[in-house]
Amino acid sequence: MKYFLTLLLLGAFTSFGQMLSGDLKDSGRKKISNTPYLLESHTTGFVAYEVTVNNEGNVTAARLVANKTTVRSTPARMKTRDHVMKFKFEKGNHYPKFQTVVLKITLVKPK
Repeated sequence: MKYFLTLLLLGAFTSFGQMLSGDLKDSGRKKISNTPYLLESHTTGFVAYEVTVNNEGNVTAARLVANKTTVRSTPARMKTRDHVMKFKFEKGNHYPKFQTVVLKITLVKPK
C-alpha cells in the first residue's frame, strides 16, 4: 500500500519522466516508441540525459546531465543510458539533421 501511495503521489505532482528541454521538444517532435520514462532499479531517484536524435528519429548519443540527476550509482546511471538509447522519435526531412533534448528518467525499486 505504501508503494502504491508513493507512485500515486509521484504521478500527481510530476510525470514519471519527461522531456525537460531542448530544440527537439521546442519543435514539437513526438516520441513514437513505447519506451517508458519509468525504470526499475536497485535505487530510486531521477537520472537526466541529454540525447541527440538524428532526422531518422534514432538516438545517436547520450550525455549525463549531473546537475539534474539525483542518483549516484554508476550501474544505475549506465542502465538508464542504455534505456534512453532505445527511444525513437518521429522521423522526417523537415527536422534538422540532429536535435537534442534532455530526458528525465525516474528510477524506482521493484516491488
